[in-house]
Amino acid sequence: MRKHFTDSDLSLKSLSVRFGYNEKYLSKLFYRFTGNHFGDYLTNLRINAACGMIQEGNTVVKQIAFACGFSDALYFSKVFKAKMHCSPSAFITERNGANT
Repeated sequence: MRKHFTDSDLSLKSLSVRFGYNEKYLSKLFYRFTGNHFGDYLTNLRINAACGMIQEGNTVVKQIAFACGFSDALYFSKVFKAKMHCSPSAFITERNGANT
């Protein structure tokens, strides 16, 4: 997952088809080995990557969203705000203020 999390088509369903497992079984297996639900794990990978991109100086929210595997910039903003407790734009502004 760490290698392919930027693929916007990555899902539990696509993995279950690829590996020939029942989706529910794969979900339980994933949780057993990681302690996280698949969707939460994937979201965390994507949001952490977005934060890294912002810290590297990327400032275009739409580009960051697509580069991190989100197919919708508005959804990315909603998820980012839920996880980081601020919007991507506010996070960018905060980071830019800290770097100047």
